[in-house]
Amino acid sequence: MNSDQTLTPQMLALPFFAGYGREDLQILSKHCRPVNWPTEFEVIREGQVATEFFLILDGRIQVQTSVPGRGDVTLQTLVRGDILGWSWLTPNASYSFSARTILPASALSFDGTALLRECEQHPRLGYLLMRRFALVMSDRLRHTRLQVLDLYAPPRTSGSFQALRKR
Repeated sequence: MNSDQTLTPQMLALPFFAGYGREDLQILSKHCRPVNWPTEFEVIREGQVATEFFLILDGRIQVQTSVPGRGDVTLQTLVRGDILGWSWLTPNASYSFSARTILPASALSFDGTALLRECEQHPRLGYLLMRRFALVMSDRLRHTRLQVLDLYAPPRTSGSFQALRKR
């Protein structure tokens, strides 16, 4: 596929594609395909082998993790322009989180395994991808941290906090 057929001007306007050169875009285009999912579709499962990532084009997708005794906990909701999946950056890795649509969604699915091979031949592309995915990982970590703080915080009606409010 060439980028003129796969990547529309509306897609190329997304921040993910900023700064890529023509050759970079052709390589990305060669290794992506459009996907569509219905509501309540499990896009990825925690522990599943990670070989791809997704650029969300439309819809809403919840990133979740399973917490013993609490079930699935939503860490973040992804929308247009967001990236789902960063574990593909490490060969033989598995997804760290699960993701499920909460509205019908569409995305571009990128073959991470093929892109890792391309990055060996095109270091500039590899550098640009690593910069973008460092931001994705940082954002996911921040959202996870906030959820963990919320999960393990004392109940808002606990005695110790009420005593502090009365002072």
